[in-house]
Amino acid sequence: NSTVWNFSTGAPPALVANYTFTPAAPNAGQVIQFTDTSTGGPASWYWDFGDGTSSSSQNPSHTYATGGSYTVRLTVATAYGSHFCNQNLTAVDYTLAASVAAGSGHVSPAGTTRHNPSTQVTLTAFPDPCYVFNGWSGDIQGNTNPIQITITQNLTVAASFVEEQPTGDLDDDCAIGSPDLLLLAAFLAGNEDPAALSLTVADCNEDGLVDAVDLAILINFLAGNIPGLPFVVLPRGTVQFT
Repeated sequence: NSTVWNFSTGAPPALVANYTFTPAAPNAGQVIQFTDTSTGGPASWYWDFGDGTSSSSQNPSHTYATGGSYTVRLTVATAYGSHFCNQNLTAVDYTLAASVAAGSGHVSPAGTTRHNPSTQVTLTAFPDPCYVFNGWSGDIQGNTNPIQITITQNLTVAASFVEEQPTGDLDDDCAIGSPDLLLLAAFLAGNEDPAALSLTVADCNEDGLVDAVDLAILINFLAGNIPGLPFVVLPRGTVQFT
């Protein structure tokens, strides 16, 4: 009896790197499953996820902390050589940038203008002195302040304010004091230009006139004999949140 040995001298199978991932349109913060579909019998795998992290698993999962476009490279190898495949992947997030005038605004969580989908965000509007919050418009409606929203798209939001000035505040400093009393006295004596005063604010008893009665009311208020004066609400512009 004899033994016959057969040896194959053909070339090894062509090594071709390839992969798929799901979901096809991932969000930032979402788990992405990568599946190796390479041919040619690879023996090792190296994944570069394009965000400074990597894996040597055959079918890894990965999560991108922030949105953006990433190039994912899979390199496969055998004893005969290696091959790689690049694919571009976009992780989706949304913008909410605040621009504030006649007041200030705060977004929580703070420190970023981009938010992952389904993030809970709290918007707070802070009016300047003599202003009051009047409501939200744009992609958010209502008058709750602060307001909590869930980020599902890019948002444009406006916070509107109205000016609320105390009656008797003739110098527009949001407080009533002796300078206001002197201004009103000078006006009644004919020594102050009427155009320099807001007659609506000077009308302390709201009778449509600015006269000595208003001066007496202001004197009594400053002396502590009157607990308070009415407010005059004037329309104001909006604060833009984008």
